[in-house]
Amino acid sequence: MRVGRFGMIFVFVIGGKWFLMKKMEVSMNDKEKNMKSYFVLSAVFLIFALLVFVSCGRQEAVEEQIQVPSESQEKIQQLEKELTEKEEVITELEEKNAHLESLLPLPREVQKGDSHWEIAYDYLTQEKGLPAEEAANRLSDALLFHPVMVGFKVWNYFSDGNFGSFITQGTASISPGTVMRLEKKAAKEEKMGLENQIAGLQKTKEDLFEKAEKMERSFQAEKKKLDNRISSLEEDLNESGAKVQELETKLNSVYYFADSRRELKDRNKIKGTFLGICGTRIDDVTFADFSNSIDLRETDSITVDASEAGLSQIKKVGILPEHLEEGEDYRVEMSGDRRSARVVLLDKDKFRMARLILYLK
Repeated sequence: MRVGRFGMIFVFVIGGKWFLMKKMEVSMNDKEKNMKSYFVLSAVFLIFALLVFVSCGRQEAVEEQIQVPSESQEKIQQLEKELTEKEEVITELEEKNAHLESLLPLPREVQKGDSHWEIAYDYLTQEKGLPAEEAANRLSDALLFHPVMVGFKVWNYFSDGNFGSFITQGTASISPGTVMRLEKKAAKEEKMGLENQIAGLQKTKEDLFEKAEKMERSFQAEKKKLDNRISSLEEDLNESGAKVQELETKLNSVYYFADSRRELKDRNKIKGTFLGICGTRIDDVTFADFSNSIDLRETDSITVDASEAGLSQIKKVGILPEHLEEGEDYRVEMSGDRRSARVVLLDKDKFRMARLILYLK
């Protein structure tokens, strides 16, 4: 476009000069007049050339402006084509989504008192006809949402042995995701509370252990004292028990010694009276002489042997002191060969702690 514009200017300029040269040839007489005419015509041709130049520039600008909208139109057409393609993809996806939705059963809206498990269980047993045990087993492996809010929609499906379930917001005021976040927040706060309680209990436990250790040390010290005291008391008790047993034995025992009447008289343990009028009396006897004893809790008789008294047979057994009456307080039983005799104590209470002398004839 620019080449054409400059060509036109060149033609006008050359043409103008040629015309002027011709004029100058026609009238060469008036030199001054020709020079003025030359300059005037040159100025006219220059102005005309400038006008043509400006006009061609405007035409080129217009052509460029016309060309720009043409490029924009191509871009618009390209975008419209892409938009049409996207709309076709959207339409195809909507058709697929509608097909998938047609495969899903109608959702169940959560009512008050419902749980995800119950809704899924009813779906498997009532709509799909699964036995109760099989439905329960499948739900034991399923990921179920808890808690469900009134208005939530529960979607269940069961195909080719595969069970699935998910939840949407439905008409509820909050979404399942919000419920999970709130539950998570509450669980986190509860966890923090439990951790604080555990920390407090741990501190209390440590304090109690420390107190228990102090008490244990104090207890061990007191226990040691008490053990020593108990040992001492046990020793005292054993001694007292021995003494008690000894005393009880003494209280329930009869002390005696026995020999022939002649031997006892020779040892001055007994003595006779004038002509035996007052019988036999106790003479020089000490507690040490009563070396034999019987426990009345175990037996009620004293047995004597003739041989121990240096006798071949026992004719009679006498007992001192004489206030004891034979047949009333005691009874003498002779063996068949009279080599031994048995003195049976009839009244035990009368003989407790008694000291008897048994003389044999």
